[in-house]
Amino acid sequence: MREFIKKENELPKKEFTWEDYRSIVDGKPRYDGALLILRTLKTFKPIRELTKFVDWEKDPESFSKLTNAQQAAMREVKRLGDVKNAYFSDYLDSHPEDVEILPGALELLTDLKRMGIRVAVASSSKNTPRVLQHVGIYDLFDVIISGHDIGNESDHLERLISGKPNPDIFLEAVKRMGLEVDQCVGFEDAEAGVIAIKKAGLTCIGVDTERGGKLTAADVVVMNLKGLTTEALTHIHDVQNKYARRIVLEINKIRDVENQLK
Repeated sequence: MREFIKKENELPKKEFTWEDYRSIVDGKPRYDGALLILRTLKTFKPIRELTKFVDWEKDPESFSKLTNAQQAAMREVKRLGDVKNAYFSDYLDSHPEDVEILPGALELLTDLKRMGIRVAVASSSKNTPRVLQHVGIYDLFDVIISGHDIGNESDHLERLISGKPNPDIFLEAVKRMGLEVDQCVGFEDAEAGVIAIKKAGLTCIGVDTERGGKLTAADVVVMNLKGLTTEALTHIHDVQNKYARRIVLEINKIRDVENQLK
């Protein structure tokens, strides 16, 4: 990587901030995130030419279509993504007290399970199972979709599973629970995740823990999950579905009128 940068004579030109992380990387798969960071820092040209990480083990056909320089760039993106994850893993081991459950989340999960409602996690992170076990809530979920699923073939979707902002991990979670999208509500604290949930066709509740005001595409935005009950979720879901059905009915009425005028 250093040789490429020296050849291009282009060292990183800006500091990567927490705000950059929240707006550019948050919610995306590990290597897509690493690629976006490098693109933002304006590194060498082959990196800037890449728009999406291609895993040479899971998608060798797409990888073979890249130039030699782009293939080398992909391998460096993966290496740096793994380095970043090693830092996170070490931090998780040495600072377990810093991993906390969002206020109200445990109460809501417990209430949902008591009511017999199926619950899934759909995350781009490969660390998802480990983090859930770390905080003691792994067994509360019926389905867990993580970064380990991204890039794999889905029997339900009949394609390779893509990460956020694509809707695949949410659609896969819905199918594995044996449900339809109009029966589900999705929670997200990342802008890319909100976009993915809406693309999937689910009612979306944005959890704006950072109070950044960037989750406006969600149907409802909350600061945390305190006081959010199963009954409240049912009401939100029903209201959104009725609103969507009214829109469809109005569109159909307009089409009927247009057909009559032809």
